[in-house]
Amino acid sequence: MILAASGPATFHWVVFRTLGLPSPIALGLWVGISQFIPAIGTYLAGILPVLVAVGIEPAKALWVIGVIVVYQQIENYVLQPRITAQTLICTPRHRHCGRDRRRGSPVPCCRCRSLPRSRRSPPPTSSGTSWSRTDR
Repeated sequence: MILAASGPATFHWVVFRTLGLPSPIALGLWVGISQFIPAIGTYLAGILPVLVAVGIEPAKALWVIGVIVVYQQIENYVLQPRITAQTLICTPRHRHCGRDRRRGSPVPCCRCRSLPRSRRSPPPTSSGTSWSRTDR
């Protein structure tokens, strides 16, 4: 968790120091740590630096907003998919993962074991229904 917060904290510390905001280390740590709050963490992370920047110079507040928005876009659309793909060990060869043909329910393939047990397909019942290659 500390390593995951250090990336955004370091980046924002450098930006806040470049912009001349007071206490750039504290503001960078605030941004890095508060991003772990689900759904609203990014907004909470940006409020404090923007308020500090507005108190100094309103134009700097616009820069702070821009930097936070751009960083979030890069993190969400570039960094996070790459990290997730490496964590799940899914390769383009495993694009068929995710849906059971018969039931339409989400299932992992042989290498992608990321679905929680509650979302996995139930085991076959002993009601006599069998699926073989000839039934398709």
